[in-house]
Amino acid sequence: MLHFHRLLSLILLGCTFMAPALQAHAQTSYSTGQRLSEVQISALNAQPSIDIKGQNYRLLSTGTSSQGLPFSLVLGPNGVVGQSFHELLIAEIPVQTVRAQFSDVIAQAASVQYQEAADMTILRFTTLAQAAAALRQIQKLKSGVEAGIPITFELPRTR
Repeated sequence: MLHFHRLLSLILLGCTFMAPALQAHAQTSYSTGQRLSEVQISALNAQPSIDIKGQNYRLLSTGTSSQGLPFSLVLGPNGVVGQSFHELLIAEIPVQTVRAQFSDVIAQAASVQYQEAADMTILRFTTLAQAAAALRQIQKLKSGVEAGIPITFELPRTR
């Protein structure tokens, strides 16, 4: 009987110490499309932020998808959680021109996909910060370039 009480005491002590960790985990789990309250947003002031085309996005978490792709969850300026796969799309520029003018940026990418028929290039980076830096570099090299980092704020729904 003494062992049972000792075991019960250890379990209760463990639960006492685990509760804050479980609560912290619950507070940091976000989903794409989730709208955060003002209280939740104000609690994120210390989170790092990334500037993409003049919009400020707070980095909430990073991970790897089931397909092995790195992704980030961010809080958009509108208070909604979005998801990015760290892709930089360059559109309406022939692939040969992209290769010639942006070779330094291309060298920094983890992977590159060229779609010659559509005049589109997709660069994928390891982090969202790297993708944002590459976008700024491309904008400096060629002003008015059609380029951007897709961020999804709503997941597709089944009907």
